[in-house]
Amino acid sequence: MPFVPNDFHGFNRNAILTDVPRFSGVYGIFREGVWIYVGEAGDMQARLIQHLTADDSADIRAQMPIGFTFERVAAESNCATERADCRIESHLQSADGLKPTPSIRPDSR
Repeated sequence: MPFVPNDFHGFNRNAILTDVPRFSGVYGIFREGVWIYVGEAGDMQARLIQHLTADDSADIRAQMPIGFTFERVAAESNCATERADCRIESHLQSADGLKPTPSIRPDSR
């Protein structure tokens, strides 16, 4: 199932804490028409908060993201498997108006 174009959220702490479950899944961070980063996490809420604040995510913040989207995926389906990579690629190809960039990579944290 592709990311739903109308299910985008602002890339800010309040939206992450309000809208994102503490559940495993895949997520995408974007700026105007371009995917900045797509990853997977065992706890999407915690990982998106890390992207907002952690030093190792400065390269993502430097690209001035405006939003994110996510999909819950059972933990046994992700964590750096080929299936997760295919799921992420499928989301990228299906998302209306958003193009992949070289900085997109699976995130196994």
